Amino acid sequence: MKKIDLHIHTVQSISDRNFTFHIESLKEYVNKLEIDCIAITNHNLFDKTQFEHICQELNIKIFPGIEIDLEGGHLLLISENENLDDFAQKCQKIQALITTKDDSISYEQLMEVFPDLKNYLLIPHYDKKPNIKPETIKKLGDNIFAGEVTSLRKFKTCIKEADKLTPVIFSDCRFIENMTSYPTRQTFVDVEENTLNAIKGCLYDKTKVFLSKEEGNDFFQATDDGIILSTGLNVIVGGRSSGKTYTLDKICQNFYNVKYLRQFSLLQNDKENFKKLVTTRHSLITENYLKEFKDVVG
Repeated sequence: MKKIDLHIHTVQSISDRNFTFHIESLKEYVNKLEIDCIAITNHNLFDKTQFEHICQELNIKIFPGIEIDLEGGHLLLISENENLDDFAQKCQKIQALITTKDDSISYEQLMEVFPDLKNYLLIPHYDKKPNIKPETIKKLGDNIFAGEVTSLRKFKTCIKEADKLTPVIFSDCRFIENMTSYPTRQTFVDVEENTLNAIKGCLYDKTKVFLSKEEGNDFFQATDDGIILSTGLNVIVGGRSSGKTYTLDKICQNFYNVKYLRQFSLLQNDKENFKKLVTTRHSLITENYLKEFKDVVG
């Protein structure tokens, strides 16, 4: 079983927000989350010099890749770590075609640059914005068998439904200096070798793709410090100052599209006024309960 993250950004492009890559953060991420394999997939470009430096710094398998703006959506195109010069030349052609954040290439242009798509692993934004349109997926044909999703719920839906692509969930992260926490969005594949063909073979088969190493798709790692949760209902129980809010805050930071109702957020008054209100109401209840006895005693 291998833990993979095939969607990582290390270079700011015209499609990115401002960030400065920090190699030590990437190293800590890989070590802390015990990741076996990653892919570097920058927007519409491939930096060969930086890629080779990252390979020297990390002791895991690293694939060269590119995230391409294709017909209005995003497509991850990942290569085996061989013949980097040829891959870099092809990516330079993509970079020359996309000069603004609103540019996008056509399927025909993709085929001109990468005529042998079967040599690569193609993963479209599937249930994730901006998603590759169904008509584009149809054009790509048998080269598409896995799709990236944004949530555990979408992952489990795709796993269960026969007409859906094999789902994968990745970090899509930019690694900068002084990161306080790391994403836990990775996918486990039942494979022995860290080769592109082996991973492709697993992604053809939904029974070999999981959210956790030992618990299949029933559990997942929620925080980078090792908290494991169910993909069903979870209840966090603990006394005051036991870390419940800290844990919820950290979970919220790690996942997209989370509805988080913070403590006291539904109250009209602040925390101190809430305590006063509870105390007052408790006194009134006590007063009313003991009223008959007070009349007798008086």
